[in-house]
Amino acid sequence: MNTFASILTKSIRTLFAAAVLIALNSTLCSAQGMKLGVQPKSFLVLSPPGQKEIKLTETQIKKIESIFGETVSTDDQGRTRIQLTGGEDMDQMNLDVLKVLDVAQLKRLTEIWIQRVGPSALGTKEIQKLLALNAKQIEKITAEMERFQEEMHGLISDNGGQLTPEIMKPAQDKLKSNLKAILTKEQSDKFDAMKGLEFKMKP
Repeated sequence: MNTFASILTKSIRTLFAAAVLIALNSTLCSAQGMKLGVQPKSFLVLSPPGQKEIKLTETQIKKIESIFGETVSTDDQGRTRIQLTGGEDMDQMNLDVLKVLDVAQLKRLTEIWIQRVGPSALGTKEIQKLLALNAKQIEKITAEMERFQEEMHGLISDNGGQLTPEIMKPAQDKLKSNLKAILTKEQSDKFDAMKGLEFKMKP
């Protein structure tokens, strides 16, 4: 499963200084000059497959579009494009979008979000709390995410500021393995169960 290209830092407090392209099956990231983090859940409700999966109403879709405003458009390949300048409050936008959803929608959104970002979700306080991670585990996860970020910055530099799933896959696979190894078997099983039914972004 491909994960979103920006799964690099330990929280979703992220400022983007370039465009992020959310594709249906993969993501191209114009990464030059920007700090990257775990994909916010709210990004998944911008694509038609995501909207359909969590059963958004037309009214909800319009509310969500109004929250993102002019930052969202569609490119010539049908991908959802989020153009951010760095001045937006992504945390607040994410919270505002989540408030539009009901309990069942939030649950399903969390499931498909975990499927998309994979073990990188372990870098968020939400998942750390749900899995009851201890301080030592959180410390190890933070260190691993920072190591991965440095590795990705190297790839960004080596590839002219452009990342593709093919370029990222070896580093992502190593990250997944290292992060899952930090969990106990019970925590790992619980995390896997949190993914819910398999979801494919492809319409």
